Amino acid sequence: MNYDLARLRADRVASYLTTDKKIDAASLSVISMGESSPVASNGTEAGRAKNRRVEILVYRESIGVGSGVASPQAAKTAGRSTTP
Repeated sequence: MNYDLARLRADRVASYLTTDKKIDAASLSVISMGESSPVASNGTEAGRAKNRRVEILVYRESIGVGSGVASPQAAKTAGRSTTP
């Protein structure tokens, strides 16, 4: 039951982002954790309230399919150079 509620909550947030904020649905992944990843104890109401959450992760660069050669910026970010 908690998994279903968590999934419904996450689906509603995704719907809001795609409908109201015009974010491409293909750029979203919806995952429900249910009771598997609490951030607080479920033994108290305050803890349960903290566990009723949606986490949104924002990535600055997309992952693409290509030649496998990193861009100079990506290499610099990773701490390596693209020049021999």
